[in-house]
Amino acid sequence: MKLVMCRQYRTICLCNLSDLLCACMQEAVAEEQRMAARYVNDIDIAKSQRDYELKKAAYDQEVRTKTAQSDLAYALQVSS
Repeated sequence: MKLVMCRQYRTICLCNLSDLLCACMQEAVAEEQRMAARYVNDIDIAKSQRDYELKKAAYDQEVRTKTAQSDLAYALQVSS
């Protein structure tokens, strides 16, 4: 037997561990699965955000390099 807090009915339910049909127990398992899925999604979002920031930084660096090269080429052309 296990005491389980039922959020929906705000009661404490005494369930057999072998009794998987207990609504309170199912609710607790569903909540655990929901939180696990949320953490997985949060991790995926963080990874995607990190990848985006890395690609953006590389692109910005490339733009700055090309701009500097262009500015130097213009300066050389004007001084000639």
